[in-house]
Order: sequence, then C-alpha cells, then structure tokens
Amino acid sequence: MSRLSRVVLATLTLALLAVPAMAEGVQLNSGGRVNLIPINGGPVSENAPIANPGDATYTTRTTLLVPNSTVTATSFTGGGFVATPSIGLQVRQVPTSWATWSPAPFSEGPTPQVYFTGGATSLTLNLNQVATIGGFELEPNPFSTITFTATFRMGTTVVETVTRAVSGSAGARLFAIDNAAGFNNILITGGSDFAIARLRFGAGGGPPPGIPEPATMVLLGLGLTGVAGAVRRHRKANKG
Repeated sequence: MSRLSRVVLATLTLALLAVPAMAEGVQLNSGGRVNLIPINGGPVSENAPIANPGDATYTTRTTLLVPNSTVTATSFTGGGFVATPSIGLQVRQVPTSWATWSPAPFSEGPTPQVYFTGGATSLTLNLNQVATIGGFELEPNPFSTITFTATFRMGTTVVETVTRAVSGSAGARLFAIDNAAGFNNILITGGSDFAIARLRFGAGGGPPPGIPEPATMVLLGLGLTGVAGAVRRHRKANKG
C-alpha cells in the first residue's frame, strides 16, 4: 500500500469515529423544519420531545415560572420570561384541592401547585420572548385517560407538536421540547378540561445534536490537510 493510500485510509477511519451523527438521516416535517431520523435503528437526537423532567438537562437549562396570584393566575414570570395564558387559571394544590399528580420520574414530584382551566378544553400560553427549550406538566380533570396535544409555535408557524395520552389518576406527563428554531406560544388542546403545572422555559444552549463539536471539526480539518499535503508530494514525486 502506498503512502498516499495509507493517509487516505487513516483519515477516513478518523472521520467515521469522530462523526457518529452520520448514523442519522434527515426529513422535513410539515412546518419545514429538518428532523433527524434514525438509520439502521439509530436513536433520534434532534427535535424529539423531552419525555421526562430529568431528561436532557431540562430542569437545569430552564427557569420555573411562578404565578401572579394564589387564586386566579393570569401570568407567570421567571428568568426574564412572562407566560400569559389565554384564560385565567384556577390555582389548586395537590392533594387538597386537586386529587392526584404523577410521581418522579414522570413529573418533578407528586404534590405541585397546579393551574386548572375550569371547563375549558384548550389553552394558549403566550411568551414575551422566544424560548428554545421549555414546557409544562399536564393532567386531565377526569380520572380517565385522555389525549392532549401541545403545539409549539413561532407566531402562527408550527415548530413542533407533542401528543400524549394522559391518565387523570396520578398520570400527569411532561409536554416539553428542545428546539433551536425557538417558539413564542403554545396551543394546548384535548378531550377534557385539565390542569398544568411547573411551567419552565429557557433560551440558548449548545449546538444541536447531530452537529460535530468544534474539536471534531479541527481533527477532520487536520486529517484533510494531511491528505492534501500527501497528494501534493505524490504529484511532485511523479514529476521527478
């Protein structure tokens, strides 16, 4: 094997080791966003909903918003964010004025203060600024299992949707995303009235999963530079 062939082989090996994100493909969703999709069973690492509060450093990258009232909440504030619900929300407490909530890891704990829609089956949360990560916990008022959808939007443009079947009997679940496109409002719809809790939002963060880190790019650059140098030397040798 020639020196040039050995350099090329080493560089290709380095690239395969340094960029495992190539195990994913791309797909356009209905909102024009690019989603990574798994190839050969690989995990999806971009634009996937956050399953539980302990996942993806969710709580450390967000701020918990607090209501402006202990009776009827008309806004929530924290970390520079203001979330304004489209209707006033009744402030309740588990387990005294709201019966159940889920335990960890499905929520941050079983006894939160919650905010009840009081008969309304839809709700919009409007933010005063763009968030890239955030969401809320939700549980239906009936004790049965009911499907809810949270549509995260930038204005009227859909960024991402999260749909979950949620039990009203200690079954609260998280509806949250981490999406670099950002969002400034959330439309919540479902088959019954419901309560939400623990509104959290944040902005910024590192490069999206699937994009090589700077150190990886440096290594690839050095490898390609070595290939280019070897090619030049090989050509010079042929001319001589």
